[in-house]
Amino acid sequence: MVKTFKPFDYVIIALGLIGTLNVFGALGKMPQPITVMLAVLSSMICCFSIALLALNRFVRHIDPRYQRRLRYHVFANLIPTIYLITHLTETPWERFHP
Repeated sequence: MVKTFKPFDYVIIALGLIGTLNVFGALGKMPQPITVMLAVLSSMICCFSIALLALNRFVRHIDPRYQRRLRYHVFANLIPTIYLITHLTETPWERFHP
């Protein structure tokens, strides 16, 4: 029996898809702080999922069904993560300081 995704998984995948659409410009011109926050959240989710999958290569403790969900998290959030990493020097971080 195949279990379906939990609502949290759908939120993570939707966040990644919105971030990907934003990167490609399909959502129009979004404000810079929203773009940065989407990319940061996607990056955190992607890096955490990659870290768990990498750890599982050495210490096999993750259920295969959960591994599948982690892979979906990585694939859905990979494009915004790459966008954030490649544009780190272009982001005016001074805007976010009081």
